[in-house]
Amino acid sequence: MRELHHKSGGYLKNKSKEHLVKAILYGVVSVFLLLISTPRLPTHIISPDFDNAVTLLTIVPVIVAFLNLRVYRDYRRGMEGERRVKHLLDSEFGNEYYIINDIEYVYDDKGSKANIDHIVLAPNGIFVIETKAAKREITYKKDYWYPPFRLSPSKQVGWNVSWVKKAIDEAKVLSLNVWVEPIIVFSNDEAKLTVVDPEIEAVVELKDLPNAIKSFQRYTFSLEQLETIGEAILKKASGTG
Repeated sequence: MRELHHKSGGYLKNKSKEHLVKAILYGVVSVFLLLISTPRLPTHIISPDFDNAVTLLTIVPVIVAFLNLRVYRDYRRGMEGERRVKHLLDSEFGNEYYIINDIEYVYDDKGSKANIDHIVLAPNGIFVIETKAAKREITYKKDYWYPPFRLSPSKQVGWNVSWVKKAIDEAKVLSLNVWVEPIIVFSNDEAKLTVVDPEIEAVVELKDLPNAIKSFQRYTFSLEQLETIGEAILKKASGTG
């Protein structure tokens, strides 16, 4: 599988670093407050009247630090999930397939950005893959998720599919109204997935991802067409398309 490289990306890495820094900063603040408010320590500088209040206040940065560490852990798990997906796709598909990994795009006039985990450009179709690294029992019924995610995976992949389709249509690289197929993949082996009457058909565990791509038979794209589609997507993401 050939990878189309781009300058954007590193979304999960950047977000994990951001939350790790926050966790460290709030952890430092909590330690500082504890040091200055503990009477038996030589660093104690707070009036005894305020010791208890400052000690209680220490709880706030501790909680914030803990929450940021949890988010950091989730992003790191997401990075590992995307790595596993990429490795599987690389091992299953040859050079007639193209992949774009971890691409960011602007979706509103305020410059807000979203991230697409993987875009696969295949001879038989265009696929947008949303990777989830959850390791619990998950039920997807119609368009509802149990237990719920912070942001619905089906809505995420739907927005990303719309953007990719718009990038292709605006570039006018094809003479047809191309369909972009959404796929949601759960990369953690501990995930137990139940799918009932889904809005999005391709909701799969990692081992079933290659078949979800191969079984989709709607187009017969040439390598030249796939390269042109890839260029259009990358130009759109960079703001030059």
